[in-house]
Amino acid sequence: MNKLIKNTTAMYFILASVVVKNLTVLFKVTGLNYTAKRLKANTMATNLDAQTGTFGVMSPTTTIVKGYVTAGNLIASQRADAILLVASLTKQEKDNAALIVKTIRDNWLGTIKTKAAGSIPLINGVGADVKGQGTPPDKTRFGKTWPEPIAVDQNVPMHLELELIGNDVLSKGKPYGAVSIGCYRQIGGAAPLRNNHPSAEMIPGFSKMNYKDTFITGQEGKVAYYIFFWLDKDGKKGPESPVFPYTITS
Repeated sequence: MNKLIKNTTAMYFILASVVVKNLTVLFKVTGLNYTAKRLKANTMATNLDAQTGTFGVMSPTTTIVKGYVTAGNLIASQRADAILLVASLTKQEKDNAALIVKTIRDNWLGTIKTKAAGSIPLINGVGADVKGQGTPPDKTRFGKTWPEPIAVDQNVPMHLELELIGNDVLSKGKPYGAVSIGCYRQIGGAAPLRNNHPSAEMIPGFSKMNYKDTFITGQEGKVAYYIFFWLDKDGKKGPESPVFPYTITS
């Protein structure tokens, strides 16, 4: 019985020491976002530094790869700062436009009405409008503009919220004739092109000037692509917007 145990133990150590040749060694990054990829690379470089007796000096060196990781971390930091800056500037521009409109409405219109003494040409001549006498709705905007993001919120992992505005920035609302907003959406894959997006899906139209999206497990780190356009009451499309890409946060 003891002899059998010894032979079994010896066989175990023989099998454990066998080196399997023709292995395919991988650096798996599927499903990892940019941060996780850099962390994995840095960990591998550190592990190789600790085992130079076995693996020798890598080419390019682990120092070079760690330098790539450091550069990536700096880029990520700069990108985060840029997103915050754009969001801040966008809000400042929005608040500034609101201030201009409020100032004119609250302070100038009364004076213009009084001084014009009922003369519509005088009122129109300074750029003001008269209720019921304004310019007719501009039907051309529908065929010349598209919705585009003015602000993005990705603070909640696996979620995206976009605030939209017409690309001509004449107003926050939809142009005359547009009853809703259409969107082509694609997750991952080769980036679609404006007016050429066979892999993108068309999502149901929505009426408000914002868009919310929720992603599923396995999509983190991928790029979500969006193309927006106006839709009229008959479902006719306006021009497509450029492609707007956003990396899905985890």
